Amino acid sequence: GDAALAAARRVEAALAACGAARSMVEAVCIRASALQAAECELGLGRREGKRVLRVGLAALAAHYRIG
Repeated sequence: GDAALAAARRVEAALAACGAARSMVEAVCIRASALQAAECELGLGRREGKRVLRVGLAALAAHYRIG
């Protein structure tokens, strides 16, 4: 219904706010992938995923005006 559609739009807006870090945020926060597995899946270097995830989480915090 309308509530589900509105919720989907809010999730999409939040993920869009992550920019280039969106794939990492989706992998770790939504699909519950391990950080190392997400790095491999996304073709990132070892430890690069942590940096990308931090950028994405900072973008989410800004989107929700947290911190």
